[in-house]
Amino acid sequence: MRVIALLRPHTVTLFVTFAAVAVVVAAATVATGTGPPSVTFQEPGHWVYNRVERAAFHIDAGTRRVDARVDVPSSAGDPLMVLQDRRQGFVVARDAVSPIARAALTVGAPQRAARDEVPVGIEVVGGPYLVRPQAGAIERLGEPRTAVEVGGPVGAPVRTADGTVWVHRTDTGEVCALRTGAVTPDCATRTAPGAAGALTVVAGRPAWLDTTAGTLATGDGAPVTLGADLTGTVLVGDTDGAGRLPVVVPDRGTLVLADPAGGAPTVVDLGPGRYAAPAAAGAVVAVLDQDSGRLRTFGRDGALLGTAELAPGAVGPVRGEDGRLYVDDPQGTATTVVDPDGSATTVATGGTMSGTVARPAPALAAAGPAAAPATDAPDGPGVAVPEAPTDVAVKRRGDVLTMAWRAPAGAVDHYTVVLNRVVVTTTTATSATLQSPADRPVRVAVSATNAAGTGPLSAVATASAAVARPGAPVGLTLAAPDGPRPYAFTPSWKPPDLGGGALVRYEVRWTSARGVTASRTTTGTSLPAVVGDPCAAPYTVSVRAVTRAPGGRLLTGPLTTSAVTARPGTCAVRMTLDAEPSGDDAITVTANDGGGATGPCALSVDDEIRWSGTCGDRARIRIAVGGLDPETTYTVVLTARNPDGTTTRTDRVSVTTD
Repeated sequence: MRVIALLRPHTVTLFVTFAAVAVVVAAATVATGTGPPSVTFQEPGHWVYNRVERAAFHIDAGTRRVDARVDVPSSAGDPLMVLQDRRQGFVVARDAVSPIARAALTVGAPQRAARDEVPVGIEVVGGPYLVRPQAGAIERLGEPRTAVEVGGPVGAPVRTADGTVWVHRTDTGEVCALRTGAVTPDCATRTAPGAAGALTVVAGRPAWLDTTAGTLATGDGAPVTLGADLTGTVLVGDTDGAGRLPVVVPDRGTLVLADPAGGAPTVVDLGPGRYAAPAAAGAVVAVLDQDSGRLRTFGRDGALLGTAELAPGAVGPVRGEDGRLYVDDPQGTATTVVDPDGSATTVATGGTMSGTVARPAPALAAAGPAAAPATDAPDGPGVAVPEAPTDVAVKRRGDVLTMAWRAPAGAVDHYTVVLNRVVVTTTTATSATLQSPADRPVRVAVSATNAAGTGPLSAVATASAAVARPGAPVGLTLAAPDGPRPYAFTPSWKPPDLGGGALVRYEVRWTSARGVTASRTTTGTSLPAVVGDPCAAPYTVSVRAVTRAPGGRLLTGPLTTSAVTARPGTCAVRMTLDAEPSGDDAITVTANDGGGATGPCALSVDDEIRWSGTCGDRARIRIAVGGLDPETTYTVVLTARNPDGTTTRTDRVSVTTD
């Protein structure tokens, strides 16, 4: 079966290993939830792991509310995600998977993973699946529970609506499909080994995007030219939406909405940022800047549909089995659901419900004064729900927020801090330090919790954006390899305080001892090796940060400077001479390299230049000099010009012709 155009069928040598993983639930189940179950795994939605409360919360996609909570025991390790199929859920850590029992919403005993690698989770009919790209392993968590070794490293996986998971082997070019219920992969198609590109899904079928050629092969004849520059690093959506395939080109800060049919692409200017791969659902494309937390949604024509300001480091967007897009807070304290019209709704997790939704957690309400919610009966006489904290104040320096508040009367177990309508932390102190991009307004509020329940949120405190010049980069180092040539140094540094601005670039400049200057720019914190001349050292290297204020003004920070020097003894031509007669009118001079530099040199016989050329380079040079007088003593010397402009001479050597 030909799956993708230009993916040539070939005979496959079976190097795949299979391991059926037994499901261990019954005897080792650890009961951690106490309430009656209220969510079935057939309902659409999304699970979020809240690291603050160490609990998994289920978001009902229809109501945009939390409808279940499952406490996660320490035996589950450090969870990365929570996935579900139609029958049960799975708490996934790097090295283990713990099932969630449907009947009681409790977490069972962990099952150790065969590979210790951060996996990619996929929710699709017949799944869910875990793909470990470096190991080239696919694990089906649903029935039949199966672990498959593809045989080599793979790129980002994609899936089609029939539940098939597709991966591309980056070493051999094989394209492998693991179909619903199958226990072996089908690797009957391939691209060229080492081909630059990515798998995606177009019109429900797997396709290969060749980023070098800028073409898309979908299995319907010749590859289609997309008409956009996709060279370099690109982030490709795992599927198209409404006839447009989203591709982010980070180096150029653009979103390309390519037409798989070959029509003119739409290019959207995103600006600088650290972007996650885009995702499409229906006619909406979502793009997340992970550094700023800005989530933007676009229509198929590139029109901006909506913008949501999330916490920096947010994860996603990911497409659930229900076809909706979800973006999780980095701590799991909220998830943002992208609606079909491009709007985004942020749903916070947290609170005390266990297994059933009796009420939303009080701290999840929109930041602002609120009435005290209904609570369970207090544990003892005299215990009342605390009042709202007072005198809430917030100060900011760059992207760091410092909060403080006054405690309410009575007992308080802990406080919950809400930043821009999202729960960001809990603390037992009356202060907290948070982070928020400096170009974003801040609204914070606090609620107090004790044995009787959680009280209302405080009044909202605000902090406006404040941007200063960035500081100097920290710890500039210039690692250099051993050996005189090639001579190179690798500048690296740590980010400075950006003063609240958004990083645009780092400007790196180096100047040789001869005054020759070169420069590069980067958004990272290092450069590839810079090749130089050891005899042009010392090199003086400087780096500075350039940021952009919210109004668009560029701010340039101070320089951090360091120097890399030459290694001793590498910058001079070192030669020695031997001379002997070769007749009554000729001599032969042998010039031996002493391990120094290479440069132009000249041989003088009685102060008359009789030969010139290049010396050094670990070479022995034999120079014949004729036209001399017989039985005459001559003095020879070799003069060399060094790379730094100075000269060296050998010792004078006397030789007498026959």
